[in-house]
Amino acid sequence: MRLMLALKEDLSNVLSLYETVKKQKFCVWDDEYPTIENIEYDFNHECLYVLKEENKVIGAISVNYENELDELIDVWLYTKDVCEIARVVIDPNYQNKGLGEFMINEMCKLLREKGKQCIHLAVAVNNLPAVRIYEKCGFLQDCTIYMYE
Repeated sequence: MRLMLALKEDLSNVLSLYETVKKQKFCVWDDEYPTIENIEYDFNHECLYVLKEENKVIGAISVNYENELDELIDVWLYTKDVCEIARVVIDPNYQNKGLGEFMINEMCKLLREKGKQCIHLAVAVNNLPAVRIYEKCGFLQDCTIYMYE
């Protein structure tokens, strides 16, 4: 398995993954997010990575170098050389095998190599599987912000 920048032919597979997990218990995504526009933006800015097993896309993760949460200066402990991990998804058939943790750790390595000092993320507090994965990867909760209803 390897994490790599997405190829153009991977985009429809990433969209299918998003659509599939939208139906899962803890997922807060809906018809309006994430969309093909998010995928294409990430792809065009070389921010979309995919996890593949034998050329099959089984996961995806995006990195935002600028995002709306950066404006919330008072909530972050660190603000130098920051990026955000976003839109993490694993094919339901491959969940509970440590792949989310693997993908996030691999992304953290790549970001360190690019000189990033800090990674921010936003996760729904009721998305318990995601919260647990981020905790396993060493992320700390700085604060809780109520957004998007």
